[in-house]
Amino acid sequence: MRHVFWLVFLPALAVGCGTGSVSVDVVEPTVTLFADDDASARVESTTTVVPAAILAALDPTELPAPRSEAPGVVILEGIAAPVTASSVDGWAVTTPCGSDRDGAAPAPISALVALDPAGDARTVPGSLALTRNEAIAEATRSRLVAAGIETLVTRTAGADLAASYRREAAAASGALVVVSIATVEGGAATGTVPALEVVHPAADESGRRLAGLVHAAVAPVVGELSVPWPADVEPGVRAVLNQRGDDYFAMLREPMDAARVVLHLPVSLDAASAVANQQNRRLIADALAEAIAEHLVSDREGSGFVAPPEVVRNAPISDASAACVDPLAVMAELADD
Repeated sequence: MRHVFWLVFLPALAVGCGTGSVSVDVVEPTVTLFADDDASARVESTTTVVPAAILAALDPTELPAPRSEAPGVVILEGIAAPVTASSVDGWAVTTPCGSDRDGAAPAPISALVALDPAGDARTVPGSLALTRNEAIAEATRSRLVAAGIETLVTRTAGADLAASYRREAAAASGALVVVSIATVEGGAATGTVPALEVVHPAADESGRRLAGLVHAAVAPVVGELSVPWPADVEPGVRAVLNQRGDDYFAMLREPMDAARVVLHLPVSLDAASAVANQQNRRLIADALAEAIAEHLVSDREGSGFVAPPEVVRNAPISDASAACVDPLAVMAELADD
């Protein structure tokens, strides 16, 4: 059965996930959700730690390098800003609202992998969803960096960035692998099986292979969490288009010389607590890191591919009149004061 989802792409909002539910995000994160001693957030899991066979045996000298022609990014206030010009005297970047900013420090960096904490049209900066997704991204980054794989995270949970800007930053970093992590609040109807959907760009074989590896690694981990899961997407690996024939997720639009996927996992309140639990999110991060490493050093395809290989979900045109709040411009003004 085909489901139709509605999403408004606002310039200053995160990438859409189209779960069609009422948001339960709040502006201020509930810190106790992530506390190790928080009994309400702890859900027992029989999943053992991912063996990480690829990462354990990885020889960093055999890894590909980030794309050499990419200009790099500068990490400012936790935001990966794409470099537009550089010289011996410094660099220039474009801010999220299109302004220019220059400087000499920190130095521009490149990365082999870009991890993108994502949300949906209802997600606000500092929300539980973005905080949860940033935590998973940071845990995954730590695992990859420890194995010698240069990795960056596109933003902190408090940064209000359009997916198009995060996509530009990932491209500027030279990354060969880009993974958006979107565990977002889902609908009221629940089931016992997580509706994990790993979406790749249409007609992109590299992204499709990465999606299969991510699904094969992450699905067993979240499947062991005995909690109610929203049942509002069709799980599996596929491309998702909007009614205009573009990729539904903004991070996957526009050509890029990188394998890109969106790890889309709707969560209920109980499932959100389970995923946010430190032990469980470490398991998810280990599985995701293993899948990324396997994509970089092998030709295996993974699993989870479903029919039809493409579905269409309605996504209204973005509101061009919406104001853009520029976090980097604001930070620059504060620094000047």
